[in-house]
Amino acid sequence: MAVAATARQIGEALAATLRHERVPPVRRLIVALSGGGDSFALLLALSADPRWSERVLAWHVHHGLQSDADRFATICQRQCEHCSVPLDTFHVSVASRGGGGPEQRAREARYRALAGALGPGDIVVFGHHRDDQAETVLQNAFRGAGARGLRGMPAVAPLGAGLLVRPMLSLDRTALAALAASAGISIAVDTHNTDAHFDRVYLRATVLPTIDRRWPDVGARLASTATRLAGDYRLTVAAARQQLQRSRSVDGALTVGPLRVVPEAAAVGLVREWLLAEGYRPPPPASLRALVAMLASARADSQTSVDGDGFRISLFQRRLYIVQARAAPSHGVLSPDRPYRVGSGDGWIALEPTNGPGLAAPAAGFDVSFRRGGERLDAGSARPRQALKEWLRNRQVLPWWRDRLPLIYAGDQIVAVGDLWQRTDSNSGTRFRVVWRDAPVVRAL
Repeated sequence: MAVAATARQIGEALAATLRHERVPPVRRLIVALSGGGDSFALLLALSADPRWSERVLAWHVHHGLQSDADRFATICQRQCEHCSVPLDTFHVSVASRGGGGPEQRAREARYRALAGALGPGDIVVFGHHRDDQAETVLQNAFRGAGARGLRGMPAVAPLGAGLLVRPMLSLDRTALAALAASAGISIAVDTHNTDAHFDRVYLRATVLPTIDRRWPDVGARLASTATRLAGDYRLTVAAARQQLQRSRSVDGALTVGPLRVVPEAAAVGLVREWLLAEGYRPPPPASLRALVAMLASARADSQTSVDGDGFRISLFQRRLYIVQARAAPSHGVLSPDRPYRVGSGDGWIALEPTNGPGLAAPAAGFDVSFRRGGERLDAGSARPRQALKEWLRNRQVLPWWRDRLPLIYAGDQIVAVGDLWQRTDSNSGTRFRVVWRDAPVVRAL
């Protein structure tokens, strides 16, 4: 009787979560199935619930990191056969090196695989429960997290073209284990979940039981705290996003002025939301506080910057810009049938025929190079030659792009600077204009 009640609770909790978060009608309901008891309990409940059963399927991500990985995949298949639910298995490779530990890299690989397969109207449900939430809150607290970390795992979050949903954050581990065991089907046991070397397992096996003896039902208390903080955090984020809309310039940069007049915590939150909105993982809070402190100084200048993971936040003309890490630019050739690739994610320089004044392309094409110092632009006619360095500064070219702008040469003469300028003194033969396709922002707008 108790397991039937738990199954009903799961279905009702999912309905309540979707209703509370105003999730649009669901097309597919995908259970992220690990083979463990928690996700199997979720699969059992939803596959038997008439509200969801027709839309349920399961996905399993095979990391290949453990010797039992193949056995876990087999267990998932049997669990799905028991529930009459189709299963898709995704094989992913996990980088041996990179940011974070192996668990974090495996989690990121798993989420990438799921995100890539989701479409509009799809939701993928995870088996995280109340005890997982309590562990997350404590773990983040011991790391010195702020409101974003102390709110724990969100019940609903974007994932690819769909949504990630955690409907069981109000249910405890014991009830779910009983529901999973009632099916009489094998359950995968991850040895990492019993190794106290891992912080989460240590909290589960040692810290939380000790606290629970003094403050009974500590898991429910911490989960309740997370829920309240999630509501407070949502209000804070909404306010920050409203301010962000007023503070962003047309080129995506963040205007510094508002950051100098609000409290430090609000300024840090605004920078964080800006980075998240642009798709970047914010640097640690201490780095953001240091940036805000530098901006508050009257001496803040274009040298003010903070490094993130694969990018840098840099100041130019009272605006903050996100500067992606880029490989050193490479020399090349540009011709009508051979565009020049500027760099990863930075588009292509190409020549397009024009009926107006333009460039006559040499038979061997133009050389593409970059600023080394001392270059001058010859605008033709009676205008004097101008130092390229001065020209770039006058055109408001962002400092970090001034040595990376493709300079297009005919012989030893610069005939174009990216697509910002080109000579137009050719009046014979087929003429071309320089275009930069999928160009990044290179000037302050």
